[in-house]
Amino acid sequence: MSIFFETKHGEILDISSSSPIKKGESRAEIFNKMSIVLERFLNVNLSILDSIRIKKHKGVYKAQIEVGKSDEKKEMSRKISFPHRLNLQFDGIFHEGLDNCKKALLHEASKKLSTVKEIQKCLKEKSGAIVFGAPSSGKTEQLQIALGRKVPIFDMRAKFVEYYCNKHKIIDEKEIIDVKKSKYKKLKVEEREWIKENKKEIIDRLKKNDEKTIIFDEFDLAIGTNLNGVELDTAKTLLEIADELKKHNKEVILIMHQEGLHSKELMGMIKKELDLGKKDVVKTKYLTSVEEREVLKSLHLPPKDVGFLCKRFQGAPFAYLPLISAVAVESSGKDNLNEMNVEVLQKNAQSNVAKVYRVMNFTATEEVKSLLIKLAHDKIPITDERVQISKEALLETGLLGERHGHLVFPRIAKEYIARHTKKPEIKKLTKSGKLLLKTEHNFVEVDRYIKYEKKELELYKRVAEKLGGYKTIKLKGKEFIQPLNPKKIDGEYDRVRSAINKRIGLNVEQATVKQLKAWKNSDTSINSLIKTAALMKAPFINFCEKLAKEVNGKAHFGPNNRFALKSESSVKRKVKDDTNQSNCSKEESIQSIGDALRGTISCRSPEEIGKLVKLLQKECLEKGWKIGFKNIWETGRVGGYVGIHAKLYLRTPKGKQLTAELQLHLEEIYNGTSRCVKESNHEVYEYSREAYGPDRKKRVVTPPPFANQISRLQFLSHLLRIK
Repeated sequence: MSIFFETKHGEILDISSSSPIKKGESRAEIFNKMSIVLERFLNVNLSILDSIRIKKHKGVYKAQIEVGKSDEKKEMSRKISFPHRLNLQFDGIFHEGLDNCKKALLHEASKKLSTVKEIQKCLKEKSGAIVFGAPSSGKTEQLQIALGRKVPIFDMRAKFVEYYCNKHKIIDEKEIIDVKKSKYKKLKVEEREWIKENKKEIIDRLKKNDEKTIIFDEFDLAIGTNLNGVELDTAKTLLEIADELKKHNKEVILIMHQEGLHSKELMGMIKKELDLGKKDVVKTKYLTSVEEREVLKSLHLPPKDVGFLCKRFQGAPFAYLPLISAVAVESSGKDNLNEMNVEVLQKNAQSNVAKVYRVMNFTATEEVKSLLIKLAHDKIPITDERVQISKEALLETGLLGERHGHLVFPRIAKEYIARHTKKPEIKKLTKSGKLLLKTEHNFVEVDRYIKYEKKELELYKRVAEKLGGYKTIKLKGKEFIQPLNPKKIDGEYDRVRSAINKRIGLNVEQATVKQLKAWKNSDTSINSLIKTAALMKAPFINFCEKLAKEVNGKAHFGPNNRFALKSESSVKRKVKDDTNQSNCSKEESIQSIGDALRGTISCRSPEEIGKLVKLLQKECLEKGWKIGFKNIWETGRVGGYVGIHAKLYLRTPKGKQLTAELQLHLEEIYNGTSRCVKESNHEVYEYSREAYGPDRKKRVVTPPPFANQISRLQFLSHLLRIK
């Protein structure tokens, strides 16, 4: 005899089926219970029936009984009634059994998660692991699933708070929460003393535990963005405890946060005490599209709801934390999976995204917060260069993830941030009212910006008036000053440029194009080139800042040094252009990239630039680096641009070669802001291209002749102000 149950979605579940659903005992249990209830209430021997199909309609269970063709069975079926009192019995029996079935399916889906598999692999290879991930990414839960058994967790923070509350006789729940949150940061010194005093007792208690594996949680929790001295001292004591346990054949697993993982000192301690390094770090990940669908299908959700949630959550682990928790070994079993519908899942995800966002506000840099807000309000695309530069920091928040090699920003997180933050005030430049205009570094009042632009226009008019006159032209609504006598402008430009060049006194042999082309990067792939550049970023910045300080200058690498490293998208674009326009291969193009690292040093006077050049030569020689100079002051460029470009051929600690670019400028030409002539000058070409249309066949667009005349006038006007 078979028992079928038809769900409200029209799905037919064969409860009596012998085919396993990963854990077949769930079906067997529900079949036996239902059989007993049916026989008792219907007063019939079920062995004479072929099947019973049960359907719940408007809160009432109805049965369709199939008895075959014999007269005896037909007569029996007419006597069977389906009383209302069966409803209560079935509701309890069926849903309890279905909950077990769903949990079995969900458990099987969870065991296939990539993070779970990585933890299992790491534990096989080493008697320990480091699990790292964003808040609410299921670190502990996935660990329990990977281990497949209940494992003791030593949560130092929880143990200390319990001790502190007992000592001070704090029993009120609100006061205990206050100790965990606001007061906890003031108790770090007391926490350190407590862990040192109780070190032996903790070791003895954990050694006596029959379980082979011990999990250390919250041991590297920092109050700010970095571990301070007290926190490092506490973490060191805990690592000594872990080391002692390892000597007694215990497996040690560390659950870490970004503050601890970024601490070189702490990672050095872990390597020394536990022989675990960065290669042993397992990072929690966003669920792949396949994993996500398997998890949702285990709940018997209709395909339409599965598709909807996949679009909303996009594999975000915080959205699936309640489900993963429900099947984790330490789960209390109170989770009712039958109640996990679309509305409940979305509500849980909203609650978790709020927690993740609160942690992000406390630990992330201002730059990361700003990028998240801009992404949430669609001010920048996820492919934006700034997003790619800050990719790792954004991933550490847990609000963004990576799936199939691409960054994703789940809709549920995006909408939450958009609701709880103000839309960035990025407005167009107008001549009336006090609006705000977004510049490279901050917001400035528009009327102030207009006044600055007016002063610049007045400067250009005065210079042009003395050298043959001018006319004002408008390109896309913006005013520019075009000289009427370009020859006089050219003559004065050459005179002033030549005089400043003599003051710089660059008495070094300039690198030829042939020499610079001979300097090749060791890397032949984009990923390895970016990794090498990232490795040399800090030494390069320190090197430039040190030299700039010696000549009273300033080193510039963009806000938060974000432009020091050439982005992956920029490298890919350069390689694509090179391979399309020349006969070089992709590998040759990557090797010829000369600005994977780049920066600028600005000086107040020409003499200081000359001094800086000598210092660069001396320091590079001591470091074993090569350096070549290109002095654009010698001849100038058709648009008036001047400066000194230095190419540095760096050697990494691993012996690789990397070419970097360093530009040397006078503050009058470049001062690190978007309003200096070097940066604002780009508008001439940008507006003229928009007005006259770009040449889309070429990468370098040839501007109209008058654009170079306007540009040269602008540079000349600023060169005349150099003292």
